[in-house]
Amino acid sequence: MRKLPARPAARILLTLSVLLLLAGRAQAYVGPGAGFVLAPLFLGLLIGVLVFLVILALPFLVLYRLLFAKRPVRGRVRRVVVLGLDGLDPGLARRYMEKGRMPNFAALAKEGTFRPLSIPVPSISPSSWSSFMSGADASRHAIFDFLTRDPCTYAP
Repeated sequence: MRKLPARPAARILLTLSVLLLLAGRAQAYVGPGAGFVLAPLFLGLLIGVLVFLVILALPFLVLYRLLFAKRPVRGRVRRVVVLGLDGLDPGLARRYMEKGRMPNFAALAKEGTFRPLSIPVPSISPSSWSSFMSGADASRHAIFDFLTRDPCTYAP
């Protein structure tokens, strides 16, 4: 007859393995509640993998930007003065400058640039000046009038 191992840890391991081999089929019910446990587990795992990949990609992103990103262009002009006159028709102003009736404006236009601005919609002063200053149209800066109106009643 064979002798059992003398060490207690080996005896316990041997006993557990024999019991595991002799165990029958277990019946288990996995109900619909299991999805509530597994879905956040997989979502957390997915988010963890994505965060890990983003952290891994950061050095390559920095290197790419250093090598291929466009550098800001430094202009020759250091200062800009914008002279805007509300309600001035650029066609009339150009005609008067050509006739010599606006000599100072003609000198400014000759030294700098004279261009009419495109008119945003709605074409009223608060919306136009806000579009000029922000570079966005009225749907972005949400300034349409001198007054702020109640959206339900349209009252000021």
